[in-house]
Amino acid sequence: MNRFTPYLIGILIISIGLNIAQAIDRMKKDRGATTGLRVISQPITETPEESWIDKKIKNQDPSFVLLNASPEEYLNKKITLYGYARISDYYNYAYLDFNLTHYAVSISQKDAFSEYITVYFPKNKKNKEFIKILAKHHPDAVPVKVTVIENRFSLNQTQYLAEGLDWEVLK
Repeated sequence: MNRFTPYLIGILIISIGLNIAQAIDRMKKDRGATTGLRVISQPITETPEESWIDKKIKNQDPSFVLLNASPEEYLNKKITLYGYARISDYYNYAYLDFNLTHYAVSISQKDAFSEYITVYFPKNKKNKEFIKILAKHHPDAVPVKVTVIENRFSLNQTQYLAEGLDWEVLK
């Protein structure tokens, strides 16, 4: 027996083990299962279908971008909007001292939280239920339909801030 024989036997055993692992991986792939490596290297070919709420948000007029671009144009106009809601702690401009009387809620597109509006709902029994729903789903956003009116515009205000008149959680 040669002095390299133990090394050759070790390499042979490792090679057999690798071949078995590759065969098992190939069988999983043939059955539709994927391994972590295959998922990483495989390009995504399907895009998920856009939900009806996302379509509604995308096509609503005015959009969140438009509302923030010129909030003064929507002063005293009742607007119904669709979006995703989260509890907020943003109290500013005409709503600076309203944290004792109003709940702050951010409403935005699902994946574009850079474009949002803040809606202030008076603290009452109905709106407390809304806040409880949002808190239950935190940190996820909840799809909603809200009716708002901007009636407290400040001259230096740079974004759309509105009073919440009504809300509905969407499914």
